[in-house]
Amino acid sequence: MQPMSDAVAVLGSRHGLFIEPTAGKAYLIRSSRFPGVPVRVIAGVRMGKRTVTLPLSDHGEALEFVDHDSTPCTIKLTGIDPDTGIKVELSLATPFLPRDADFSTTPVIGLKLVCSRLREKFRWSPHNNPQQPIELFLALESQSFDSPVV
Repeated sequence: MQPMSDAVAVLGSRHGLFIEPTAGKAYLIRSSRFPGVPVRVIAGVRMGKRTVTLPLSDHGEALEFVDHDSTPCTIKLTGIDPDTGIKVELSLATPFLPRDADFSTTPVIGLKLVCSRLREKFRWSPHNNPQQPIELFLALESQSFDSPVV
């Protein structure tokens, strides 16, 4: 589906991550603040001098095509760079096991970043330099942190 504001939060703990990909923003959910503590979720790839990222911060060039999938415990953003055929997937997940309150309320959010290359061209765009080495990166930055969380 189209990217939209969404949140993933730990059951009962009032902690989580609120994303606004259409505005290029994200927030750490806190029980006392709405929408939360502003945070830059910087997730993407570097290819030579070019940096492309998912639209959760103002860092780098935003991926042109982004898709959004949700389940009750996960959010997945998938971005594609049509020029290189690079696909970047960021998954956010909260712990949940039925009838296990201790596990399901653990104040933790899992982040998983995966990068791959499309085998074929994306829509009408042929790949430019598909063999170029890439660097995958994920960081959380905020004025509230002393240093980035990598």
